[in-house]
Formats: sequence, C-alpha cells, structure tokens
Amino acid sequence: MRRRSLRPQLKRGPLGSAVTTTSMSDHLARLIAPIVTCLYSLDFSVGELHLFLRGWQTRGWSTADGTILHCDIQAGQLPRGTTYYASVIYRYTVGGAEYHGSRLGYAGRHISPLSDKPWKAGQHVRVWYDPERPSSAVLEPGVAFANYLGVTLGLVALALATWWLVFVVGAA
Repeated sequence: MRRRSLRPQLKRGPLGSAVTTTSMSDHLARLIAPIVTCLYSLDFSVGELHLFLRGWQTRGWSTADGTILHCDIQAGQLPRGTTYYASVIYRYTVGGAEYHGSRLGYAGRHISPLSDKPWKAGQHVRVWYDPERPSSAVLEPGVAFANYLGVTLGLVALALATWWLVFVVGAA
C-alpha cells in the first residue's frame, strides 16, 4: 500500500513551471479587506467632499443681521481625549420672517477649553444664509485647511485602497 504525502502537491504548468492553486474561499477571503477599505474610503471621501462643496457655496450666500441667543462650550469624547466646540443658537430675519440657526460653518472648528466663549448672548453678528433656503445659515462661511485636508486624505486613501484591490485581484 502506497502512503499519500501530507504535503500539498504542486501542479506543473505547460512550460513546466510550478502552479499553485487556491480555493475560491481563499480568493474571496483575500478580497474582503481591500473591498471594505475601498467602501470606507469612498464613504469618507464623499462626506468630506460634501462638506468642502457646501462650505465653498457659503462664500456667495446673502447676509443678514443676527443676534446670539445662547453660546456654550461643549465637550466631546474622542478615543484619544476630549475635544471642545462652541454650541451656538442665533436668530436672524430674512424678508420679514424670523429664523433660528445653530450651524457655525462647514469647516469643523474646535476651540480650547481655556478660551473665552467666542460669542456672547445678546451679541449682534452677521449671518450668512442660503438665498434659496433662508433656514439654512452659518456664522462662519467658506472653507478652512481642515476641509482641504479631509478631501485630500480621503482621495489618497481611496486611491491606495483601489490600488490594493486591483493588486489583489491581479495577483489571483
């Protein structure tokens, strides 16, 4: 009786080179991480691009006089510590209709817990509002370095994840 070898047998290709075979489940398992990374990178990129474009649009919005009704510094917990941001409620009038807003802008501004509140209740401010939807307004129009950074990092991550996926598929 002949004993079977426990080592996997290599198959030979037409030119005599060794050809390894992988099962379909091995191939799918290698694709999972690059596909998930591509999807996550795409979602992140789209979100950052939306914030960038929305912030860019605010530069051309109309302005109205407004009043700060409430301002407080809020703390948010992150895995590596605490971040602080201003929580603001303001009132403004457009075309005789009164509106309330709470969006600072689309740049994602964080502040130091030691700083004074950036706005005081009762303070008069300029409010930028969307002329097509006056209920949409910001106190700080435009984009900031964080917007450019977010879009850049998102697109770089998407490009690397796509390259990884193509590399894995090409290697199969």
